[in-house]
Amino acid sequence: KRILMPDDWVGHPLHKTYPLQGDEAAAWYEVDRIFGKEARDVIGPENREPAKVDRYDTERFGRLGHEVERGAEFKEDQPKTPLAYQEEGGVFIVKKFHEDDTVEITDRKR
Repeated sequence: KRILMPDDWVGHPLHKTYPLQGDEAAAWYEVDRIFGKEARDVIGPENREPAKVDRYDTERFGRLGHEVERGAEFKEDQPKTPLAYQEEGGVFIVKKFHEDDTVEITDRKR
């Protein structure tokens, strides 16, 4: 097993078959190799910036306090939903969390 490659990587990045044209070709390389070119419309291009976080992206990220359906459009006037960290029945050992009981610490020495 190769150490520095992801588990789902197909092929080897140093082979001559891997695209050298840059990110434009590499964005479709894995999709084409695994699923074929006909799956491009369904899957979309590969995310070449995995550390990018878009706060308005409801497809991949949940918005705490502003829950919406997956892939729904973001709207500024959405009502705020209460944060629930535990289901209604809960676990009998764990104390239920209430947002009103929280304290924001501003003094770093404390």
